[in-house]
Amino acid sequence: MVYATPEAICDIIGAKDGEERKNCVKPLRDFETITESLLDYTEKDFRKALASKPVTAVIWAQPDCPFCEEEIQAMVQVMGKVPEFGAFTVDCNEPGWDKRADEEKVVKTPTISFYRQGEASAALVLEGRRSPNDVEAVVRRLLKGETTHPQGAAEQACPRDAGMAELLKCFKQATLSNT
Repeated sequence: MVYATPEAICDIIGAKDGEERKNCVKPLRDFETITESLLDYTEKDFRKALASKPVTAVIWAQPDCPFCEEEIQAMVQVMGKVPEFGAFTVDCNEPGWDKRADEEKVVKTPTISFYRQGEASAALVLEGRRSPNDVEAVVRRLLKGETTHPQGAAEQACPRDAGMAELLKCFKQATLSNT
């Protein structure tokens, strides 16, 4: 498993130097930071991950998905602001995770499954790229016991099990949408 350090989170948030860096790193060291890539699927580890914070998210990703890395960064930014939230990344095409992704009906990446209080079934599932502000709003609502979708049109995502040509098309779409 790969853990994001407080320093890595502050790099993503943009607090790179001086007092801003110090003010970013110190509070993050005061709580356990969880951005893990869960590699091998076991039900026990999955349930343990879901129970690690009051609200957790699983980011269903796949290699070469241009939107997945952005979504991981969005989750890290939110974890820096909301200590009661933790996020995990899985490759939905890896053995074990592929079956779990099928059970969760993951057809696009990124798909984000949000869980409350270690429950094994998702409280909310969102497809596609979300901004850090959208994710933070969802997390704060889930912490209050609410379950509502963020407003707005469908977000960008890549088809699961896409071939290289489909992922290249998805990447081009991502590039054009960021200009």
